[in-house]
Amino acid sequence: MSNVPPVSATQRQGFLAALRAAGQAFDFTDGTTTLEGIVLLRSKPESNQVDASDLIAIESKEWDFLGDPEDFRDADGNFVEPTSGCLITSLDGIEYRVQPRGTFNNCWRWSDGQKTFIRISAKEQ
Repeated sequence: MSNVPPVSATQRQGFLAALRAAGQAFDFTDGTTTLEGIVLLRSKPESNQVDASDLIAIESKEWDFLGDPEDFRDADGNFVEPTSGCLITSLDGIEYRVQPRGTFNNCWRWSDGQKTFIRISAKEQ
């Protein structure tokens, strides 16, 4: 990281400290490659409740997962890009399907121009 601007290096160190303090281990798979025990920060859910009828309410929970891009590398060192349909699974078995959020076409994005961390959108299954 010697060519990284000091502000960006400080931001990355802050993110990594938050990840160590509050992150949880998850498994990630794109159907071909599985990355086990990736530490991610899970955001608070954005709950959308729609009354389908007088008797049934449907609730959907969308989450953002923040992670270190270095953890998304396969055995050959290639970046495993989160795409629609990938699964993030908590150690207690809860599955989150990666998908675009709202009007965005992408399922993930960089946190900033220096690519400090990635933000992945997913929906609890």
